This record gives sequence, C-alpha cells and structure tokens, in this order.
Amino acid sequence: MSFSQSDKIGLLVHNMKILSRILKMASANTRMIVAAQYTAAGEAADETAFRDIDQRLKKGAGWFSVLSRDIRFCLDAMLLIDKKQTSGSAELLFDRYRKLVKSGFLRQQQTYIAAAMLAGAEENGLDAIMAKANEMYKLLKKRHFVLTNGGDVSLIILLAQLDAEAPVLIEREEYYFEGLQKYGFRKNNDLQTLACVLAFLSDQPSRSLIEKCAAVKNSIAANRIRLHSNCYPIYGMIALLQDEDHAVQEIANFYQAMREEKMSLFIDKDFYFQTAAHLCIGSRLQAEGQERAADPGIVSMTDLLIRAQEAAQAAAMAASASAVIAANSSGAN
Repeated sequence: MSFSQSDKIGLLVHNMKILSRILKMASANTRMIVAAQYTAAGEAADETAFRDIDQRLKKGAGWFSVLSRDIRFCLDAMLLIDKKQTSGSAELLFDRYRKLVKSGFLRQQQTYIAAAMLAGAEENGLDAIMAKANEMYKLLKKRHFVLTNGGDVSLIILLAQLDAEAPVLIEREEYYFEGLQKYGFRKNNDLQTLACVLAFLSDQPSRSLIEKCAAVKNSIAANRIRLHSNCYPIYGMIALLQDEDHAVQEIANFYQAMREEKMSLFIDKDFYFQTAAHLCIGSRLQAEGQERAADPGIVSMTDLLIRAQEAAQAAAMAASASAVIAANSSGAN
C-alpha cells in the first residue's frame, strides 16, 4: 500500500503520541526509532501488544542484564512488526542470544540486536550462520584491527545470512571501504558500517554504487543539511535507488516537514534525517522491486542509539572522576 508524504507524517505523529504515553521514561530518539518502524510498516502502534512483549523481554533479560530499557523497546517493535514471528518470539530471541554468546560473541546490546535478526531464522541453519559470522569477524579484525570490535556483531550477522562465502563478503566490504575513502569519506566506524551495508545490498562489488554514495553525500550538502558521519550507512540505502538525486530532494522535503511538526525538542537532527530517509527509502525500494528481508537502516539507527548511550555514560563517568579529583585536590590544599 502506497502512502503520501502527508499520510506518512500523520501516521508518524500518531505513533509518536502513542509511544510517548507507553514509553514515558525513554529518550525522544528511542521513541522516534520505534515510531519509524511502525510507520514504515504502515501500522499504528498497538499499546496492549507492545506492553505484553515488553514485559516478556524484561522478565527474560533479568535485573542485571546488559540490555538497556531503550534498546529493549527497539527490540519490542522489531519482533512485533516482523510478520514471521510467533507468540514465542521473545523466547526465540533469548535462545538466539544465548547461542551467539556460546559461539563467542560478547554479552552486549548489539548481540541482542543480532539475536532479533535471527529470531525468524530456521533452526537447522543457525550453526552455519554463526560459524560463518565468527569467520567473518576474524577476517574483518585482521583488516581493521582498531575499528572492528564485538559491537559489530549485528552487521556481521546481517552479512552472514547471505549465500556468499565469508572471504568473498569481506573482500566486497573492503572494496567499498577503500573506494569510498577516495571520495572524502572519513576512515572510521561509520565508514566500516556503510561498507558492510553496501556489501549486503550488492551481489558484486560495484564502482557505480561507490560513485552514487559520493553523489548522495554531495547532494545532501547541496541541500544545506549538515550531518555527522554517523549518517553514512543511510547513504548506501539511498544510493541503491535508481535516481539518487531525486531521492535526496524527496528526503530533504520530508525531513523539513517532519521538523516542522515539532514532535520533540530533544530529537537529534541526525535521527530526524535517518528517519525521513528510512520512511522514504522503504516505499521507493518496494516500488522498484528492491525490498530486502532484513532492514540495515533500522540496524544502523539502533546501533547509533547504543553508541550515543555509551558516549553519555562515558561522559558521566569522566565528569564524576573529574569531580572526585577536584575534591581531593581541594582537600589536600
């Protein structure tokens, strides 16, 4: 079913109102991600169903879990919107999480995201996917020792579900990682994420896809929208469209219309843009016959939320440490 821009914004605003009631203590960015998932699916959030699955995830995770409240809310929506899921989807998520940890991945929030991606996978294919994911992690670590860490598990699981062998997929990722740097993309974690997204979206290394990503970057700048490098991954999704310049203009218009709604004063500008892109891209890819079973856009947005939380925690710890040091210095004097 096709929705106009005003229909999408109306549904997004409606979902934000529902979720603001359900997720009172969640950040505005979290509510935006969850609302975007429902809106992209053309659905209104179901408060009863959401509360039900959230209670099951909260109970299953336990009191001392690494899973934060905000990321749990994102998982709730991922499981509810996936039509392949059953009433036992929460239990399947924890089963997949335990299997990922047992196979060598860390107990962390990104591993829960990866587990949600595997919740609908066939049981008899899980061992092969996890073995392939471990092989890919080791190969990627050799290429990018500093950039690659356990937090990349969701991207690796995304790639590991493809038919190609692990070395082929890493070579494809490396092709994009090196090629994009020649067009001014900074060598950082966001570029590695973009390279993994492109490796997932393309069957073969594509020079034109690199050039289209660069064109997307330039077109966004031409629209006077200043974004941080954490938006790199969504550039790959836009580049997949047949007319990326027209797509950027459509997204820019949607982005401005969203901001005019003033859904919250505390939503990050980058989240606004990524949400606008996610909602515009989904319908365009579907119309062009390029819709994918997994959604790397939501994965990268959720990963961005996790990193923002970690940065905030690190800043709070640094501030506390500085206060203690200052107090001790004052006492010594």
